[in-house]
Amino acid sequence: AIVRDVSERNRSQALLQHIARGISTVVGETFFRSLVTSLAKELSVEYCFIGEIPPHDASRVRTLAFCADGAVAPNFTYAIEGSPCANVIARRGTTAIPAGTASRFPADLGLQRMAVEGYIGTSLFDANGAAIGILVVMSRKAISEIGLWISVLEIFAARAAAEMERTRAEARVRELNASLEQRVADRTEALEAANRELESFSYSISHDLRAPLRAIDGFAGILLRECEGKLDQQELSLLNRIGDNARRMTQLIEDLLQFARAGRGTLNPTRIDMRQMVESVIADLPAG
Repeated sequence: AIVRDVSERNRSQALLQHIARGISTVVGETFFRSLVTSLAKELSVEYCFIGEIPPHDASRVRTLAFCADGAVAPNFTYAIEGSPCANVIARRGTTAIPAGTASRFPADLGLQRMAVEGYIGTSLFDANGAAIGILVVMSRKAISEIGLWISVLEIFAARAAAEMERTRAEARVRELNASLEQRVADRTEALEAANRELESFSYSISHDLRAPLRAIDGFAGILLRECEGKLDQQELSLLNRIGDNARRMTQLIEDLLQFARAGRGTLNPTRIDMRQMVESVIADLPAG
């Protein structure tokens, strides 16, 4: 007869189910907080945290969620060097220190302050195999169930790493969106400034060019009235042409201003007599 004690296996399955139920429907910061509080509760440990290695500073760990004595505590940042996490992050896997953790790492003041005796940490890696964080449980007492704790942490480490990658991707998308919105705002502001300058230029051109044309037309009209009986037909024709061309130039300026504003207005389709337009162009061409 073979007798097997399955009580430990059943306990492990029940523990995993309890933790899984606590984190199955949440994401982001809520997921990280739920994970550390569930792990701390089910493993009966005083401390549990999940930390990320900032992309711009691989020498430090910044916690995303920290549970201390059964409650979510403020996050913190600590140096990797001189801490037990250095061994965990340096290689892919899990490091367990059943007892004497604080005494083994005297430079880690956080361990001294919390009086950490037992420590288990597992590294978190992204899809490319780069270290992005760590999942840690710590106890003020020595750890006796090393195998169980390691199994639990490694099971949830994959889920934690995936969530960390997802939140980072979301953050990058938000940054890109914010950058794009800022670029659009900058381009819009630049375009509005250019339009204002164009309006000012158009007004200046319209005013500066119209004034001498009005003077030319006016002086031509005065000569026609004052010298009507003193000029021959050719001279009268030349004065009429001066006035006509001045008024035509004024109309061209008006048309150019209307054309400059056309891009900012709505389209207004109209019928054009192409024959009349061609005949008008031909009439303006010099003879011969």
